[in-house]
Amino acid sequence: RVHGGFESMLTWFRQQSVCSSFRKMFSSSSSSGAADAAVVIPATGEHKSTLIWMHGLGDSAAGFYDLFLPAEGLLPPGVKVVLLNAPVRPITVNGGMRMRGWYDIYSMDRLRKEDEEGIAQSVVSVSAVIDQESILVGSNKIVVGGFSQGAAMSVRTALEHPAKLAGVISLSGYVFQKNISLMQEANRVTPFFAYHGESDPVVPFAYGKEGFDSLITAGVPVEWHSERGLGHSLSPKELSLVSSFIARVLA
Repeated sequence: RVHGGFESMLTWFRQQSVCSSFRKMFSSSSSSGAADAAVVIPATGEHKSTLIWMHGLGDSAAGFYDLFLPAEGLLPPGVKVVLLNAPVRPITVNGGMRMRGWYDIYSMDRLRKEDEEGIAQSVVSVSAVIDQESILVGSNKIVVGGFSQGAAMSVRTALEHPAKLAGVISLSGYVFQKNISLMQEANRVTPFFAYHGESDPVVPFAYGKEGFDSLITAGVPVEWHSERGLGHSLSPKELSLVSSFIARVLA
């Protein structure tokens, strides 16, 4: 069930999302290259599991805060949310302007070259958070996910992680070229949820689907969804399916 609060937030995402309008790409609240502290939404009741979430290019943890508040009903009781902040770095495709990014993007042609060093650094940072939360609830009670660039990071980090996770969520995301070669056995059978708009002008639908098809071919259980007319944003149907997926893998 999609709560009424989702609709107002979806309108906000369509208007403000960096990747769809690029307005926030050219500003940042920080000049430091280090990632700011994560934003944490405590679990309602006993802390039984954790969702670790990564935002898209130029956004911040604050951009997803309202979405995961308990009042919105997206998550089952007992789920703590850790909203990570990417470090501020120069982004080549945006003329070297500094903004929050998990890695550099050299060109809109992502198949040409990937910032493997930046990606690897972010994998280490995100994995450290996973390890911290694993002490509290166990790795098999942790879901990692994200939007756009954050979605790509969630997939890469999960595939490289040595301990079994509960699930992985990719919204308007894509798969790095080296993902399969770096895949560890621990999460080869972990459930993956991927959702992509067929009218996405930022991460083309065909590019997103091709990457997840490669994971499916490699034996990774990917639950793939697409939506006609949806751009680089979220939809009520998408969030309803995300909610169901999280409840299922954490049951």
